Parts: sequence; C-alpha cells; structure tokens
Amino acid sequence: MTKKNRDSFDTLYSDAKIEQGGKGFGRFTCLKYFDDMIAENVFSDDKGQHKRSFRMGRQTDIIVRETITASPDGVQGSTVKLSKVKKNRFADKKLTTIARALVERLLPCFIDDILVAENTQFYGYVVCDISKKVELWLETEKDFTPMPDRRGWFTWIGNINLYVEVLSWDKVLRDAGMRNRVFFNTLGIE
Repeated sequence: MTKKNRDSFDTLYSDAKIEQGGKGFGRFTCLKYFDDMIAENVFSDDKGQHKRSFRMGRQTDIIVRETITASPDGVQGSTVKLSKVKKNRFADKKLTTIARALVERLLPCFIDDILVAENTQFYGYVVCDISKKVELWLETEKDFTPMPDRRGWFTWIGNINLYVEVLSWDKVLRDAGMRNRVFFNTLGIE
C-alpha cells in the first residue's frame, strides 16, 4: 500500500481501481456487515521497509489510528481483518454463501497482478463460534477432519492447493498463548 494507494483508500468514491470495476466504496460495504475493520500492510519505499496499520473509521474519517513503523524483517503484503459480524445482517444466508461472496469480491483485489506458480499452496482460516450445528456441517457435509482437541477442523482441497482450518476463537487464543509461552521460555523471559 503505497502512499498513492493509501490516499486512494482514504478518498470516498475513489476511481483508482475503476478499470477493474472498482467504484471506491467497497470498504464501506465491509462496515455494513462488520463492526470493525483493521488493515495492515508491509511495504517498501526509498527509505526502507515499513508496516502501515489502521482501523476503518465510522464517523467522518475513513482511516483512524494509523501507524507506520519500521519493519525490516516483515513479509511484504496486506492483511485485512473483519471482525464482529453485525447481528441480523446474515440471518437469511448460509456460511457458504457469505464465504463465497467475500472471496468473489475481495480475492481479485489481492491477486490482480501477482503471478502464482501452479503448485503454490494456499492457507485459509475461518475463526467462528463452533456450535454442534457447525461441527456436524463440517464433518458430514464438508468432510473436514476434527483436530485432536475438537476446537478446530481442517481439510485439504487438492484441486486448488488450499488447506483450510476452521477454528474457535478460544482455540486461537489458547494456541497463541502456548506458542508465546514456549517462545518466552526459550528466551528465558518470564
């Protein structure tokens, strides 16, 4: 996300992606369905490599809480986190319908000019509440395999080289805590 792209993101009805069908208000569509959107991007310029992070504003400012920090070891790319699904926005939609719509709309933005080798493997993660209904759907209809702790499921979709994990938020937090504890213990940090 160069300065030009950042400024375009911060402009209502930007025409920066008009040639690809962009109308400049997709980011607001995200906030129609989610309470929060956080964008992070590692980029290079003539002064080195940096990480830009910001939240999507809800009032008059589009970009809020923006930070730019040095990131000499970061992997270049973007991450967009959408969280806190708004209640009743998806009442009549199935999980597969929502996922398909998000992928169809957002994926072209990220892979437009990227050349990807045919054997490149992709990883997809879904973090959600794992109810009995979700468990049953994953195991019986989608042929996912439960993880040993049954707080997550996974599958490999070979024809598109995609490994997918569906995880509960509790599992994400617990596993992150365990990884960090091992890392801190290795460094001798309490």
